[in-house]
Formats: sequence, structure tokens, C-alpha cells
Amino acid sequence: MSLRGPRPRLMELAERVRNRVGAQLLAAPPPVLRLLAGLPRSEDGGPLDPQVQLLLRLAALSRVPELCDLGPSGARAMFLQNAPVLEALPPPLERVDEVTDYDLPMRLYVPKQRTGEVRPRGLLVWYHGGGFVVGGLDTHDAALRRLASEAGCLVLSVEYRKAPEHRFPAAVYDALAAFRWAKHHAGRLGADPGRVAVGGDSAGGNLAAVVAQTTRADGPPRLQVLVYPGTDLTRRHRSHRRFGVGYLLTARTIDWFVEQYLGADLSLMEDPRASPLSARDLSGLAPAIVTTAGFDPLRDEGDEYAERLVQAGVAVEKLHEPALVHGYFTMSALRAPREASARIGRLVRRALA
Repeated sequence: MSLRGPRPRLMELAERVRNRVGAQLLAAPPPVLRLLAGLPRSEDGGPLDPQVQLLLRLAALSRVPELCDLGPSGARAMFLQNAPVLEALPPPLERVDEVTDYDLPMRLYVPKQRTGEVRPRGLLVWYHGGGFVVGGLDTHDAALRRLASEAGCLVLSVEYRKAPEHRFPAAVYDALAAFRWAKHHAGRLGADPGRVAVGGDSAGGNLAAVVAQTTRADGPPRLQVLVYPGTDLTRRHRSHRRFGVGYLLTARTIDWFVEQYLGADLSLMEDPRASPLSARDLSGLAPAIVTTAGFDPLRDEGDEYAERLVQAGVAVEKLHEPALVHGYFTMSALRAPREASARIGRLVRRALA
């Protein structure tokens, strides 16, 4: 007996209508956009980008449930369903390959060659965000197509195991093994073995930082790209309290992610493999690109990690986007997030040139 009846179809239709209406509103002219978004929000020097502010308002009006209220499977389904809503059509690439000769699913993005570019090119191993619970190759597909094109390097997206089915440190083991595999097989992938970088957004930024620390004395990356990384799972920083409600990523969902990832053993929060900010010594690490967003609960821990890297003598390119929220890397349909992501791409291009 099929459980697919009129009600699910009506719900899907309503969702498509909401998405289309929302996209049209977000594309309104600036004066109309400001009127729809309401009075400007300003925190710590803001203000919030008008398109992003309207997005937050639409999310509140549509009463989108929080991921933590859906359970792991429901959260994954909603995260995947919503992924393409805020992504613009990505640029064409030379090719996209599914990597089939490794234990974990991986996807390789190969950009078109620009005039004057020399092959082989650099390789960026990427771990997607999603609180160690949600996300995957498909949720970040458009963002990584765009990054490969803008950075002019190959991008290898890694599908690591998720919590709570696979708790910490399973994701760390997967991230580390995938990086070492990619470095060993870079030539076969069409990349320069001497220019293999590691990167990720949010939880993926956490994993990238851990990989950079772990491989410091044994085949480190050429570069680490940390996009609004989660570096401290204790959630002790002020930005968690200041931006924990009303800015897409909520304190309740972050707490749920950490609980799913670490389980009941709270002492694991201090493990540098879970909270890379807890590492005592950050000297000798690969050069870093660290980005933060002004209205992000993870902002302060990203700032502190960048500061500690600098203090340890690590070369750091710091990008702060004061008008944006957590998750902007996958919001290319909006102008300011798209431009912010392009800045990341240009820095990666320069670092791996």
C-alpha cells in the first residue's frame, strides 16, 4: 500500500510555491528589498545585509522547523531539500567525476583551464558543513563547483561518516584518511602532489583544522581553508549567546549537533580533535585562510583561532564578513554571500598558484 496521498503532494506544492515566492522577493530592487526586510539590524558594527535580513524574516514567517526538532534522518532530508533553494546556477566546469576507488564517496571538481594556467594544478580536499550530522556531497555541490571555478584548482569533496550513527572520532578518522589518500594519489587525480590543501565550512572547517594539526609533522597540507569553522565545541564564546536565536543557526541546534557528535562524555569537548582551539601548540601549521561572519554564533571562536595561529607564527589571511550570517558559503543566489565566496576563491587561487 502506498503512503503517498494528496496531503504530501499538497505539502510539496506549497513548499515549491514558497520557495519561488521567496526567490522573487529576494531579487526585488534595493528600495523594495529594504522595505520588505524591515528596519536595519545592527550588531557589533553591522548592519545585516538586507537580502539576508529578508531571508531571516521569510524563514520566521514560514515557521521552518529547526533541525534539532526533526531527528537525524528528518534533519538530513530537510537540509538536502533546502540546499538548492539559495544557490545560483554554478559555472560550467571541465568535468565532475565520482571517485569510485575509495572506501568513502568522493566527488572531484575539475575547472576549465584559463589562458596562461599551467597544469598540473593544486588540489583542495573539502569537508562539508552540517554539524557532523547533516550534509553531504549533494548539499554542497553547487558551492564547490563555484569554488573550483573561482579558485582555479581541483576540489575533492569528501563524504565522511555522520553522527549519531558514527560518533566522534569517526569523522576525524575519515577526514584524515581521505586527505592522506588524496595527497598520495594527487598525480593520478591530475593535481600537483606538492600543492594539496585542505578546507571546509563550519563542521568541515573543524575537520580541516584537525587534519592540519594532525599532519603537521607528517605530510601537512600546503594550505588550510577554514570557512566560519567550529573550533570550540564548549560553546563558551559570547557570540553563541548573542546570535543563538534568529540567525538561521540556533543555539538549540548547535547543542543538539554537539550531543549527537560527542554523546554523553562532555570531557571530549576539550579534546583537540573535537575542539582544535584546545590544542596547546599551533606553531608550524600550514598557512591559513580563516573566514568569519558578523552575525554567526561561531564568529568569536573563529576569530580566536585565527588570532592564535598568528601568535604561533602561522601566516593567516583573515576574511571577516560583517553583514552576513552562518552558512553564507552556500547562499550564492544572494549578492553579498556570492561576493564573499568569490573572495575566498581568489585567496585560494593566489595561495595555490
